[in-house]
Amino acid sequence: MDECLEIVYQAGFLYKHKEIYGNEELEVLERAKDLKRMNYSLFENCELNKSFLFYKVCEVLEKKNNQMDLLTTGWLNTILGKKEKGIQKELEVDDWDDCYLSYEYTFLSIVEVYCMTHTRKQLDAFLEDVSIEMLYQLQGIELMIKEYQSHCKEIQYENLKNILVDLFSDGLHKVEMEYPEEVYEIIRNCLELKSFILPFYLLCFCYQKDFNKEWRAVKNLIDRNYLKEEIEIIPYISTKDYFQLEEGKDLYYKENIKELPLGFHQYFKNLYEEYQRISIISSLYNKQRIFSIFKKMEIQYQLYPMKEFVDDFYLFCNKEKYCLMKVLEQVLDDCLKQEYGKATVEITLSLIMNQKLRLAVFGF
Repeated sequence: MDECLEIVYQAGFLYKHKEIYGNEELEVLERAKDLKRMNYSLFENCELNKSFLFYKVCEVLEKKNNQMDLLTTGWLNTILGKKEKGIQKELEVDDWDDCYLSYEYTFLSIVEVYCMTHTRKQLDAFLEDVSIEMLYQLQGIELMIKEYQSHCKEIQYENLKNILVDLFSDGLHKVEMEYPEEVYEIIRNCLELKSFILPFYLLCFCYQKDFNKEWRAVKNLIDRNYLKEEIEIIPYISTKDYFQLEEGKDLYYKENIKELPLGFHQYFKNLYEEYQRISIISSLYNKQRIFSIFKKMEIQYQLYPMKEFVDDFYLFCNKEKYCLMKVLEQVLDDCLKQEYGKATVEITLSLIMNQKLRLAVFGF
């Protein structure tokens, strides 16, 4: 498919129009086959002329073949399955500030800042989410430093510090070391990491040294970028993060239920239990009743189903699909009575329209 059409589809811009199903006329959504037909913003539940995201996507389409910001490149890499590269800045700062936590900088630079602006526990949690490989790498270096520390004298801190400084300056000098094999392993892992800050941070952490004081003593002796690559593959950026959407807004586009927060898992479990209850008490199904439920949702919440989903239910109606729609109707009524708003209805509709997530929750 044309890349421009894929971009607008992944950004939630669709073609809304009317279709007749039996005795019901429904507003349905589908992929726009050309840009002129695109008229509805799914994430904002509004016509295109009221969409704030539309202008942002127009900018993306205009810049697609030219110089783009790194955030946009990361998003396009994600939705188009590409691995475009871009030059990212290295940080040259002495004061560690969260304002530098930006995709404008290399991922390694971001982690370096993060380790100085957050606790060690927060750093581990951050890396567990974004780069489990780097987390294991840092844990391995820390383990080796602690192992070395356990059977070496206090002076070995100075020796390890000097080796790190040498690695990021004009080369390695000869230093008398106990247990040289372990020192070699520490050096090898630091070279693979290509960061002075992170292993130096771990070294200070293990020997209970004041990092800021130690850093001020060595910062003019090293070149932090000595071993770093200038060009990196830009991290993938999800549609939710790129557009700063509320959780669940892009649920229709998700492919793996594990990507979703635990709160969604519990809600989906509740829906399945309700589905089982309805399945037991419902022996018959009414195809036309399904479309009256869609119409009810349209009138009450101004939410619209995807055409391919409605077509499938219309052409291949069965008891399972009927019971699933009864679950949606129950959610519609409950939310209207309790004044929850349409967010819960929207999440439920997105779930049952998403074949992969629906299979994971309901089994079909």
